[in-house]
Amino acid sequence: MVIGKLQPLEFTDCLLDSPEFRENLNQHEKELEKTSQQIKRIIKEVKDLLAAAKMGHGEGTIALNGRSSAIAEAKGNKRSR
Repeated sequence: MVIGKLQPLEFTDCLLDSPEFRENLNQHEKELEKTSQQIKRIIKEVKDLLAAAKMGHGEGTIALNGRSSAIAEAKGNKRSR
């Protein structure tokens, strides 16, 4: 969950290498890591869903219902920015 909007990273700030720039960079890195983990989880769940769909329509429907929460969570995190 992002409490505030991330500040843009400016090249001129990079050259100064101030503590504020370091903190801003750290916040960007944390947000990228969270986003990366969410994408990896969604990819895994889509693969699981496709595998379940190959086994049969009924099982795929059950798997789809279980996956909707991860997709809704990812959408919710995106909206909170």
